[in-house]
Amino acid sequence: MACGNALSREDLAPSRAPTTPVWPTANTELRAPDVAPLPVAPKPPAYGSADLDPDNDELVAPPDPIPDCMERLEREGVTWKPAELPLKQKVGDAYTCGAEQAVVYVRGPEKIRFNGAPILTCGMAIAFARFERLLNEEAMRTLKSRVVRIQHIGTYNCRKMTRFQNLVSEHSYGNAIDIQSFTLESGP
Repeated sequence: MACGNALSREDLAPSRAPTTPVWPTANTELRAPDVAPLPVAPKPPAYGSADLDPDNDELVAPPDPIPDCMERLEREGVTWKPAELPLKQKVGDAYTCGAEQAVVYVRGPEKIRFNGAPILTCGMAIAFARFERLLNEEAMRTLKSRVVRIQHIGTYNCRKMTRFQNLVSEHSYGNAIDIQSFTLESGP
């Protein structure tokens, strides 16, 4: 290749590739071709993650506050109102109910209606907005109709878990929702 800005005729001539493939031999050094790296896809928004450690299943507590949670709700397209879930303590230092960041989830990005506006932690509300999108993607793919209504049977409820003596439910922290049914745009 010519140096500088000018190109020679050799630079413009088509390359002459061999007509038969050249296979490497045992003594041939293999080297990856020089190519530009692929662009890195942006990371998806963080919605939290499940705790998969079985050794801490009995450690149940209110979720930590998310510093920019209310702004994230806005970006997710959630209509919400502030809610209060006062922290309540049992004997000792452990909280058994309540959460610092709670919202009334009025409407999410998919405009799904509810039988009653869920009261959730802010982090759970962000996750629920994502759930709405995934729910309608799957409903359209498999049922060819959008979900327009969710019938739930509970969100915040300060209570122990029925089958476990010493554990409180994630409902006690506004960190769970029980869904009974969905209504499709195309009907029941």
